[in-house]
Amino acid sequence: MIKMVVFLGNYGNQYRNTRHNVGWLFEEYLNRSTQKMTKFKAEYYKESNIVYLLPQTLMNRSGESVVKAISFLR
Repeated sequence: MIKMVVFLGNYGNQYRNTRHNVGWLFEEYLNRSTQKMTKFKAEYYKESNIVYLLPQTLMNRSGESVVKAISFLR
């Protein structure tokens, strides 16, 4: 079974160090050096059976990326 971790955030410098970007900041803190791929209106990468997803939409639209990723990965 594949598991997914979604790091929520908003694109754009105006959100860089705000609460709206805490998910992306946490992913950056984890220092994932893995090459990210682009699909589902998101950046993502996979390590063993876990997919890490960074939606490239505004936070209130991130569900669009998550649904597309889940549909693709099933």
